[in-house]
Amino acid sequence: IRELHEMFMDMAMFVETQGEMINNIEKNVMNASDYVEHAKEETKKAVKYQSKARRVCYLSVIVLVSIL
Repeated sequence: IRELHEMFMDMAMFVETQGEMINNIEKNVMNASDYVEHAKEETKKAVKYQSKARRVCYLSVIVLVSIL
């Protein structure tokens, strides 16, 4: 009976440890989701900045050509 009790205690410990691991995995997945959303926003900003920089470059070339 003691061996059976020890087996159940070990099993309970394993289940608890796995529960902690699952919670940790869930937390990491949620963090990854947040990071992806933030990355999407930053990518949109980068595209806008790139577009503005390209426009400024084109206008600068046009002005330089007009002056010459």
